[in-house]
Amino acid sequence: MMFICLGGRLMAQSNRSIQILVTDSLSGEPLQGAAITLSKHHHFHITDERGEAEVDSLPSGDIVLHVSYVGYHHQDVYLKAFTTGLVKVQMCSENYHLHETLVEASGNTKSISGRTKDYLSAEEITKRQGQNLADILQQINGVTLLNSAGGIAKPVVRGISGQRLVTLQGNGRVEGQQWGDDHAPEMDPFQAASIELIKGAAAVEYGPEAIGGVIRSNPLPWKNEKGIGGKVFLNTFSNNRQAAGSVLLEQRLGEKKYWAWRAQVSGRRAGDSHAPDYVLSNTAFAENAQNVTLLRATPAWQWETSLNRYAAKQAILAASHLGNMNDLKSALQSPQPLIVLPFTYQIGRPYQDVTHVMLQSSFTYKPNGRNVLKMVYVQQVNRRKEFDADRVYNAALKGLPAMDLEIQSIGSDLTWENKWNAHFTLKGGASLQYQYNTIAGLQFIIPPYQSYSGGLFGILKYHNAKSDVGLGLRADYKKLEVLPFKRNNKTLQYQREFNGYTASLNYNRNLRSNLLLSLGVQSAWRPPAVNELYSYGLHYGIANFEMGDSSLHPETNMMLEVGLKYPFRTWMVAANVYANRFKDFIYKTPMAEPVLTIRGAFPAFQFTQEDALFVGAEYSMERRPLAGITWLSNFSFLYTQTLQSAEPVFGMPANRMQHNLGYAFRRVGRVNKPWVEIQSKWVARQNRFVANVDFRDPPLAYVLFHLHAGFEMNLGKQKNILVCSASVQNVLNQHYRDYQSRFRYFIDDPGINFIIRLNYKF
Repeated sequence: MMFICLGGRLMAQSNRSIQILVTDSLSGEPLQGAAITLSKHHHFHITDERGEAEVDSLPSGDIVLHVSYVGYHHQDVYLKAFTTGLVKVQMCSENYHLHETLVEASGNTKSISGRTKDYLSAEEITKRQGQNLADILQQINGVTLLNSAGGIAKPVVRGISGQRLVTLQGNGRVEGQQWGDDHAPEMDPFQAASIELIKGAAAVEYGPEAIGGVIRSNPLPWKNEKGIGGKVFLNTFSNNRQAAGSVLLEQRLGEKKYWAWRAQVSGRRAGDSHAPDYVLSNTAFAENAQNVTLLRATPAWQWETSLNRYAAKQAILAASHLGNMNDLKSALQSPQPLIVLPFTYQIGRPYQDVTHVMLQSSFTYKPNGRNVLKMVYVQQVNRRKEFDADRVYNAALKGLPAMDLEIQSIGSDLTWENKWNAHFTLKGGASLQYQYNTIAGLQFIIPPYQSYSGGLFGILKYHNAKSDVGLGLRADYKKLEVLPFKRNNKTLQYQREFNGYTASLNYNRNLRSNLLLSLGVQSAWRPPAVNELYSYGLHYGIANFEMGDSSLHPETNMMLEVGLKYPFRTWMVAANVYANRFKDFIYKTPMAEPVLTIRGAFPAFQFTQEDALFVGAEYSMERRPLAGITWLSNFSFLYTQTLQSAEPVFGMPANRMQHNLGYAFRRVGRVNKPWVEIQSKWVARQNRFVANVDFRDPPLAYVLFHLHAGFEMNLGKQKNILVCSASVQNVLNQHYRDYQSRFRYFIDDPGINFIIRLNYKF
């Protein structure tokens, strides 16, 4: 199978009959009524309700398909002689998705800077929708999860997470208190219509915090026709008896010059999770989210403003908060948690209460087909309250949060993109951000601070039919002011300034037989975060005591990546190898002994820095015919080493492999795209660790099996579509502990889980 998007060129072989599938590039939904023409040969075809058309009686030799659809960028698809199989054309909306030069094979894309993207369409998200955004991202090779019990999970990309990953919700950068391992992105997973993960040299456009990659959650593209439409999502999970749902409504008023609005409300409620043999007590959670978006668009410009609110109350595993050192040592040696209570939906102490409100507004001006000017303004506030296990010896303090933090962020971005001619494209921009963090509660882990940052970047790209080259440069400045605070009866105050440069060079070329070669080189930097510098205290969400180091200085890296992709009939084979050398890499490492506080005994960690080397490889093989057997194999390998102490970097994900074997059935009546799939996931034991340093050795390797099935159904009107899917996770109810679970010291990971998903579009 071959995939093309705006400006894309498919170098394949042609035959006298070709099956065409035309879909929206973001939502993955079929586009009925798309026009496919071969003017030179007097062919004209229209796609049906499935977005499909058969182009037959083709002449021999190379041909050019012209594909057009109202409200979308048209495109020319170049086919060489003897093309076989399905050609999938992904159309890019004029109103939402601004043109990026090429989207090609098997869900991978290349943007203006030439860096590699991994892309999850609306169809893939609907099939695998999980409990949070990070769950969905696991489908991408090289992505693992940093888990806490309950619904908290953070993505890890090639061993890198936290403040080395930038998360975007639409046009806006999500800024919360992401310095904690339990502080997952405060985003509604139901709002993600598609997800892009940009690996490698992403820091050029998005700043030093993107040294490890960028995760972008895209909303639905706007409606192309007048009227009201919407979606209803319903999910249920057996393991924690979770019920989740979301309702989206939208309307378009006008045609060429029009207004549009969208509103969405979501909610989730879950009780305690279950390991195979016991309840994971106090892991319940409740979550709600609201979004309102308004759009005004004309052929030359568009203005979009949205307001998002996300709120969650998350219980923290009871067995992780223990009263004394003897209990902690017993828990670390026990095969089961010391606290096991009956199942409940009640959220008891300890727990955290989070609210995130985000306002973003963007203005895009396109005076002609060669220039695009875009301005984005984002303002947000994140409030986090953490409540301990209520071991308070002063009755007047009972019921108050142990920690109460609020961070406010204001940011703006200005970008300009110019297409000089058919071969050269230039993109440049500037960004500014201000943050202010305040503290309250009975204690704090980081002091109050304010920061100022700004950056300038430029990207130049040359592209032709067979290759493209992208060069990017960026300069950044950051000022961090830690306001006066008291610690150990001393008043402290800090001020730090950082600046650095980022550069990337990317080269992509189509070689013979459709073999795509990609090369990437990056030199980047990242200033230390406030928690790495000044944290000191108990982090309730992961039951750890953390200590920063105020002497830390910025880390820098040099990265080299080489990738190959080879489409062969209905198969796509891809392989990537990379080496990432960090100078002064900042990471956490266990302290010699746990720490006893007035609130109990906890494992303790401290921040340090040292030169480090990350070497990895990713391999995938995929078969995606229109109907029949489907196959996907992913393998990821990561080797890390500190260079001065010559030891493995602490806490890195273990190597893993995943296989999906499925069958896609043909349409039966109104039932469209029925499919079944069995999935196996093997995770090795992390054997690269330093003995007697961690509080518990890495867990054993494990294998999990999952089952998935689903279908679509047209209900009444053509655009009324019901999508149903079901999954059984951990079919064998396997006992296992993942090395990256923050509570692996105390509990097994969840057991078998039955999931039902319903998605109704009208």
